[in-house]
Amino acid sequence: MTMEKGQICAQILEKQRKIASLESDSSTLSQTLELITQERVSISSKLVEKSTYYNKVTEDISKKLQLQQGNEARNNLMARLDSAKVNLERIAQMKSKLVSNNNKIKESVEQVKSRANKFKPELMEMDIKTLEEEHGTLQSDIAGEAEYLQSLQHQIEKLEGISHVIKCVCGQEYKVEVSLSA
Repeated sequence: MTMEKGQICAQILEKQRKIASLESDSSTLSQTLELITQERVSISSKLVEKSTYYNKVTEDISKKLQLQQGNEARNNLMARLDSAKVNLERIAQMKSKLVSNNNKIKESVEQVKSRANKFKPELMEMDIKTLEEEHGTLQSDIAGEAEYLQSLQHQIEKLEGISHVIKCVCGQEYKVEVSLSA
């Protein structure tokens, strides 16, 4: 019974450690998600600024193209336009990767929350003080059992010390001893 209590207490303590670990992981992931969200907002803002800038550059290039008739100038402006389009595409890809990473982190946070919710409600509601009291009770039970085992060992040692010499009717002497070895 005491061993079962000890096992149950050990299981409870292990589950509480797991709960604490999961809560810590959840908190860390929530903070990470918040930072990523802030970073996403910042990058989105920069993306809007760059998009506005590249749209303005595109308009400027188009106006300059209309004004200039030289073939060389037109080619130069087209190269700049193509470069701006490539940069805009690269920024869009970065935004897409950021959104994908955010979704993965959200899934991870939900998985941690789901695992934390699977613990039995009784374990989640147990008070640390109650667990400490149960631990103290189990410790005193263990100490009592150790004392009892020690007294039994002492009694066994006394019994093993008993020996008598018995004389048989035929005249032969026999030594009789108590031996408790297995």
